[in-house]
Amino acid sequence: MQASGIIANLALIALCLSAFNGIIGPTEAADCSTVTCHNGGTCNNFTVSPPCLCPLPYIAPYCSAAADYCFTLQPDKGINALPVCLNGGTCTLAYTDPYFNCSCPDSHTDVRCNATVTTTAPVSTTTEPGLTGGEIVAIVICITFAVAGVVIVILIFCKVIPVPESCTLCIDSCRSSCKCQCECCQCECCQCEYCQCECECRRSEVNPEPETEKV
Repeated sequence: MQASGIIANLALIALCLSAFNGIIGPTEAADCSTVTCHNGGTCNNFTVSPPCLCPLPYIAPYCSAAADYCFTLQPDKGINALPVCLNGGTCTLAYTDPYFNCSCPDSHTDVRCNATVTTTAPVSTTTEPGLTGGEIVAIVICITFAVAGVVIVILIFCKVIPVPESCTLCIDSCRSSCKCQCECCQCECCQCEYCQCECECRRSEVNPEPETEKV
């Protein structure tokens, strides 16, 4: 009984070896002389199939097509669910690891658009031509009404910043009727119902010499 079992096992081994050698069926590896592999693939002369061993992201049989990793889970990269690109990102195929590219909206960033962008308002370090950081600008806006021949001036906004003693220059930017008083100068305009004065008071770099009376 024991001898018959050994003979049966040897018969099975012989059958398997015969199959591997192609005696029973066509189980030999592909003939690499007739196989063309694309995109860096190499012929598989070890097993029956596939005929080509392909580098990622290309796929068998002949490495002529690439897998669409925009719809492929990659647990080793933490991609366990779709979509690959999050928060409204757009996915396109890439040919280098991780084999996809996410175009993120302005509000998000990172490989999968899973990081929120934080923005900080830029701090301006420039000044207008002709001004320095120590110069002061005062803006006055007023409306005029003619009532019984009397002009009434109503200030709706007036912000006057203290101006140094030597403020000597006033730029008249009035667009219509009124008389606006800045700390160091006045701006006068033509008649109209609405007036917007922008008195730009600048600190002079050199104090002007006082006028002398002629004898």
